[in-house]
Amino acid sequence: MSNPFFSFKQFTIYQENVAMKVTTDACILGAYAQSKQPKKILDIGSGTGILSIMLAQRYKSAEVDGIESDLLSTNQAKSNVNACAWHDRIRIHHNRIQDYVKQINYKYDLIICNPPYYENQLKSVSQRKKRARHAIDLQFSDLAYAINKLIKEKGNFYTIVPCESFQRLKYELSFFRVMQFDYLEIFSIPGKPMNRIIGGFSKTRRKKIEKKLTLMNEMKEYSTFFKHLLRDFYLAF
Repeated sequence: MSNPFFSFKQFTIYQENVAMKVTTDACILGAYAQSKQPKKILDIGSGTGILSIMLAQRYKSAEVDGIESDLLSTNQAKSNVNACAWHDRIRIHHNRIQDYVKQINYKYDLIICNPPYYENQLKSVSQRKKRARHAIDLQFSDLAYAINKLIKEKGNFYTIVPCESFQRLKYELSFFRVMQFDYLEIFSIPGKPMNRIIGGFSKTRRKKIEKKLTLMNEMKEYSTFFKHLLRDFYLAF
């Protein structure tokens, strides 16, 4: 059984009722996504609420909206948010992004999403886990449409996906002229194949950023880059 909670330096995430638990992917994405003094941030598929809370910690004047379609996960995220120091700047909404995009008339400076990305792999027997992990309720085409509608002209969209899914998402975003400018290759240890990519996208052309992150070095110790990235969050650092 997985741990019912995950403790960070300034907050705790309880996860016993969510479809997807806290992952290293989410932590890296929440620590890496960048925006210059954002006022409004959107977290699509908030799950435990971890990304909404991380971004509220990082950006002290930002208001954060988290969208979650699973009711039990929504309630868990709300509980986690209510217990954190930045609860007055975070709102968790029980909604599908496909519906949410039709209901609001404002745009965001920063949008972040750790999306369901499996398309053809064997699906989990749990319906809740299936929806959280697989592109059933949120296709990349739906996500790209929502980003186009909800992001400001100079806003940033950040996501993390497996290597085999990145080009597909990039293709869908290109229909709306949402262009990649940031590219972080993620490796577990030296010598192993790349297993994740963080992409940063915008409607405004930017100078391209390309970086590599290896989680652990040859000695199986956390890398300097990883420790620097998570230094404000992980208790171990």
